Amino acid sequence: MYIFSTCNVLECRLPEVRWDNQNIVVLDQVTIVPPYRVDDCTASDPNSQALQHVRKLVSITMVYLKKTGPLLHLFIWQMQH
Repeated sequence: MYIFSTCNVLECRLPEVRWDNQNIVVLDQVTIVPPYRVDDCTASDPNSQALQHVRKLVSITMVYLKKTGPLLHLFIWQMQH
């Protein structure tokens, strides 16, 4: 369930977010692999601003989901699509 929330937040905040099989690719620079946590975000340049920004957004999303639960966010995502 968390994947929908993470992907939705990234799509709202960043111009280029796409799926590559089970992975999320952001700005063609950052890859997020299952289970889509902060530590699952990687980039060819580990010091890139894109990677730091994506990790921050994933972190914020995880904090939000712990407070509200994934089902509420999944419902909102489904209503938008």
